Amino acid sequence: MLIADGFAAKELAAVRKVLEAAGAKLELVSPRLGMISGSDGKRIEVTKNFLTTSSIFYDAVYVPGGSRSADSLRVLEKALDFVDEASQHFKPVGATGAGIALLADAGLDEGAFAEPGVKKVVSVAGIVSASAEGAESFAKAFVDAIAQHRHWDRAQP
Repeated sequence: MLIADGFAAKELAAVRKVLEAAGAKLELVSPRLGMISGSDGKRIEVTKNFLTTSSIFYDAVYVPGGSRSADSLRVLEKALDFVDEASQHFKPVGATGAGIALLADAGLDEGAFAEPGVKKVVSVAGIVSASAEGAESFAKAFVDAIAQHRHWDRAQP
């Protein structure tokens, strides 16, 4: 999970609950180590940053919303590269709410993204997205995408 200060705490909690129930092991990756604050003011510890890890170590990447978090990540080349590299390796990449903007900025296919305010989950070739209101439904679709491991249908002939 890629997060920064101001991440959407409710989205992260809803997705985390479903992923962990499915057996996923999650790590939070942020621009800096230590405690960061969610949109609800609660603090969470981050033990990985862009200097200490890479997307190659993970089976999937998820970006929760929170406009402050997303805006912080969107201007970081390392965050954009993290998402792009995961996509280039055909791994599942997902986002909810404002996190979708990071996927777009990283060059992922914008035609595969959910629309803001619409509860519909969009899943195309392992790129999964949903509005903030659809976080729980998103999580179930993201588990399915992770279960497929790689999404070779994303490859160009």
